[in-house]
Amino acid sequence: MPEIYKVSKLKKNDYENIAYRLKKDEIIIYPTETIYGIGGNALNNNVHKKILSIKERDKDKNFIWLFKDINMIKNFVITNNIEEEIIKKYLPGALTIILKSKIPDFETIGVRISPHPFLKNLFKYIHFPIISTSANISNQNYIHNFNKILDIFKDKINIFIEDDIFKNSNSNQPSTIVKVVNNKIVVLREGKVKL
Repeated sequence: MPEIYKVSKLKKNDYENIAYRLKKDEIIIYPTETIYGIGGNALNNNVHKKILSIKERDKDKNFIWLFKDINMIKNFVITNNIEEEIIKKYLPGALTIILKSKIPDFETIGVRISPHPFLKNLFKYIHFPIISTSANISNQNYIHNFNKILDIFKDKINIFIEDDIFKNSNSNQPSTIVKVVNNKIVVLREGKVKL
C-alpha cells in the first residue's frame, strides 16, 4: 500500500521522510496551486524514465521543473532581461517559462516556482528541482479527484500527498507556458495565468 499524507497534517518529520525518498529517486504525486502533479528529482535520468513509463508518455517530450526560487533557477538556465522580468512579475505562480539550459542533456527547461504551501515547505529539505507533470496518463483529461488518481497510480507510485483544496474542484487549469522568441512573448499553452 502506498503512503498517503494530507497537506493539512504534515509535520517536520513527514517532510523529512518525503525529502529522503525523493533523494532516493522515488516518485511522488503531490498538489500544486493548479493541478496534482507527478514528480521526482529532476536531475536524475532514471526518474525521468520512470515518470515517462508511469504516464505512458512520448520520450521526446520534456517535463516542467519546479524550483525553490530564482537563485535556484539561475543555477540551471540562462536568462535575458525580458525573461527575468517575466520571472519577477509572475513567479511564484501558475506560469512556466521555457529557458535555455545550462545542463548538457537538455537544450531548454520549462521552469516554474510554485506558491503552494506543500512545495514551499518541501524545498526547505531538498536542494534540487523536481519534475512537475500532470497526474494522468498522457493525452487523457486532467484528473482533479484524488481518489481517482490514487486508484490509477497506486501500484506504480509509493507516496501520495492529498490537498483538500481540490475536493470540490473539477476546473483547475494547468500552468500557462510561455517562451521569449526574438524579444517577444509567445504563449505555448494557455492556462491559469492570462498574460
